[in-house]
Amino acid sequence: MNINVDWDRYADQYDAITMEGSNPAYLDLVEKVSESFKKFQVHPGSLIADFGGGTGNFTIPIAQMYPESRIVLVDSSEGMPQQAREKVSQYGLKNVDVIRADISSDIPEIAERYSRPFTHVMMIHALYTTGGKNSNVPRKILIDISANMDDGPDSRFLISDIDRPLRTGNWIPY
Repeated sequence: MNINVDWDRYADQYDAITMEGSNPAYLDLVEKVSESFKKFQVHPGSLIADFGGGTGNFTIPIAQMYPESRIVLVDSSEGMPQQAREKVSQYGLKNVDVIRADISSDIPEIAERYSRPFTHVMMIHALYTTGGKNSNVPRKILIDISANMDDGPDSRFLISDIDRPLRTGNWIPY
């Protein structure tokens, strides 16, 4: 099942729903992702990717923790990356690149852009939007991530996914 959400229209309201206190479970998840990264060995110069990074809610704390690393937020919508760019600018972060790309096909090209593999990848609540259990797209994405990750002992892939379709159309009346 493909999830049909108008992420561009949703982008303007996404942070109000997720980050402004009305969704404590989401705020807990942001904290858990940050805490997980504190346990990883992230060396200066690391290349960290946030696939399906939306408005940057997970990217920004990681970029703040690791200013000597390059963080790449990738999202396929137009609105979510625009919101992320504004937030990155507001925080004055110079180590974040926000890229609009299709993670179902563009992961190898994104890694090639940086001429090196990703040392760390996070994909938080994004895989479910790529096609569902009856599609080969999520599997292809995971294979592409694996093929473009550094195979060193410190590399990590942090994924959190709900493994079910959400009825996001009910979240906000457009």
